Amino acid sequence: MLLVSTQENPEETCTLIDDDDDDDEENVSYCASDIRVVRSTNANARKIDYDNDDVKFDPLEFIPYFLYAWVVLGFVLPSVVSSLPIAQEQDDGGIALLYTTRLCSEVAKLAYLSYALKKRSFNLNIGNSQHVISGVVFGIGTSVAARVAEKIIAPSLVELSSSASHATSISAAFTVILSSTVLAPITEELFFRGVVLECGLNIFHQSKQKSTRVFSTVLANVFAAVIFSLAHFNFSMSAMLNLFICGIGFGFAFLSSERRNITVPIIAHSVYNASVLIESYANEALFVQ
Repeated sequence: MLLVSTQENPEETCTLIDDDDDDDEENVSYCASDIRVVRSTNANARKIDYDNDDVKFDPLEFIPYFLYAWVVLGFVLPSVVSSLPIAQEQDDGGIALLYTTRLCSEVAKLAYLSYALKKRSFNLNIGNSQHVISGVVFGIGTSVAARVAEKIIAPSLVELSSSASHATSISAAFTVILSSTVLAPITEELFFRGVVLECGLNIFHQSKQKSTRVFSTVLANVFAAVIFSLAHFNFSMSAMLNLFICGIGFGFAFLSSERRNITVPIIAHSVYNASVLIESYANEALFVQ
């Protein structure tokens, strides 16, 4: 006997197809039992569809969506705004408008990321004052490592371009500082360490042997650092080196913290960006990569 269920009419949820010589009473009893099962299953399905709005978190599904928003909000939108006639007519050449657009872009990216992760019931550990101190230490260490690498491998990295944007007003400088030391570190670390690095760990952690897991952890950190470097769309050798070292440093800060606390790489990222702004201010320029 084959039971075929239908959902259009809950009262008629089965059809009997006789494949043997069983008597009708057995068929009726079997059908009645299956009707109860199907009804129970359908009720559960409706409860999942209507009572629970959360979506199971799948990093491989989520990463492309956010990278798309990352490109549109972080690169396409500022480029479009800076090319508008109203921007060209500004006394400062549209620099203040560009920085304001970047600030709005960072707010939009963080809002979208926070909403999407909350919708998918994605949880991260938030730290305390001890994690803040650890973040400061990692930020200083990453800054030193990046500058040493710049001097040894690519000495021209620290040279400021003559076309670098200058923040000619307090409001413009404020938007740069807020974007680069607060909003960008939170958004980028939530995504690149909280999502991408965790995804890499899940992909590469296939063995229970300690030596293999250490190697897979390093591999996952390199994977996240490469994605972090490429996502900034600055493909010069010096910039890629700088971004890769930062990705490794922030990833190590995340992995070495207790229970992989996201506060540590956020603080480290903020400290590093602050050091770049101080260096830029010393050279009478403020710019964000």
